Amino acid sequence: MVTKAVENDYPAAVHYLALMYHNGIDPVQVSDRRFTMLLESAADLGSPDAMYLLGDVYYKGDCGLESNLRRAFELFVEATQFQHAEAQYAAGLMCLYGLGTKQDLTQASELIGSAAGQDYLPAMRSLGELYINGDFGIKMDALGKAWLERADATEREQKSYDVGVPVIESTEL
Repeated sequence: MVTKAVENDYPAAVHYLALMYHNGIDPVQVSDRRFTMLLESAADLGSPDAMYLLGDVYYKGDCGLESNLRRAFELFVEATQFQHAEAQYAAGLMCLYGLGTKQDLTQASELIGSAAGQDYLPAMRSLGELYINGDFGIKMDALGKAWLERADATEREQKSYDVGVPVIESTEL
């Protein structure tokens, strides 16, 4: 079934097959070359998850590919067009620190804010800390604290669903 979907250039199937080669899932053996080749194909076919993962591979210089921060940034930005929260966060951090692109605090704030707006916890926490520390050029304690509180609430909610029982805050009683 996966083979037929790959032959028909179904992006999610190509991405899945790439992951099979990365992890050595039976019946295939681990192959970094096939993994990166299939990941490139899935990204070219429009898979935002493949774009993000390939960007991460280029960022780290992993799986036989040399680190290429510019290419990593390009892939993260491409995935942001699909509202991919992890890619938004990664691209935002690269803008913040000028990695693979010029430093752009406005774009960093927008990208990290977009990821945080999708309840992506690392982005929510970073956004709060960045505002409190004034890393975007303006120190905004109240906004930073609000993001950290929202992150805490989101984390509690996610943990409660992990065990199947909603958590009731004592302030709600």
